[in-house]
Amino acid sequence: MKPIIDISSNIMKDYNKNNFIFKIKDEFLTHFRGNCFIEELNLVISKVRISPNFNEKAYYKNIKRSIKYSRHKDFVLAPKTFRFLDYYLLNSFQKELFALSVCESMKTVLRLKGKTIRNSCIVIFDAKEEYVFNIINCVSKEAKYIILVSEDLNKLANLNDYIIANYGITPIITKDIKTSFSKADFIITTKDVEIIKSIPVWYINNSKIYENKSSCNINNIIYKVPWKTNLNFNPELLGAILCQMDKKNVEEAIRYNGIVLDKIMFNKDIVKIIR
Repeated sequence: MKPIIDISSNIMKDYNKNNFIFKIKDEFLTHFRGNCFIEELNLVISKVRISPNFNEKAYYKNIKRSIKYSRHKDFVLAPKTFRFLDYYLLNSFQKELFALSVCESMKTVLRLKGKTIRNSCIVIFDAKEEYVFNIINCVSKEAKYIILVSEDLNKLANLNDYIIANYGITPIITKDIKTSFSKADFIITTKDVEIIKSIPVWYINNSKIYENKSSCNINNIIYKVPWKTNLNFNPELLGAILCQMDKKNVEEAIRYNGIVLDKIMFNKDIVKIIR
């Protein structure tokens, strides 16, 4: 297997600067944390911590710096920092696994509340953004009642046609955030929004501590794996491993390797589901 560069950051102390002073700070805060070896896979995972500077230019400089520190020439990246920048470094398998992770954690929360994805209203906002496209695909395979919310109704109309053609369901498309959220059993959002307290919410943007929190907030999950290791396996890291195996279908790869959802998280806290 190709080695993996597992990149993390203290995202709660983020800043957005691109000048000489912060370049020095970035260099100081970026460091190599060591290698982990998974014997069953003959796999080296190099852990690098980068500064939480999410200025786009500075971010990519820090990623290049982390690659240099790892000393690998051929590798797979597993960035777990600011999701909206990490997204562009993920391969298609990692993106699909993240989407599946959102859907499976959503199904778990709904089940614990006595509901199913098929009899629930799933609201996705902002549905025009590329970060949620794979999630919309994943949700559309099972859900029957989907509301796509965005100011860009032209994009939503095209997306609606795509979903009808591929999944045989017709989502509702709308600009009306307030009404949509009032009907929701579960919300997936890329933005900070005012939430009705009883509705579970999956926040795709993991860079903020949200003020208008509901009773159940999610922005990450951890998987339980069959290999001997103390690492926490988020979707990005797990995807970097599974994409190198024989199974190219994400769901098949998860099942074949005996991998299960372990923890549903909000920042560093395990989410407790209130029935």
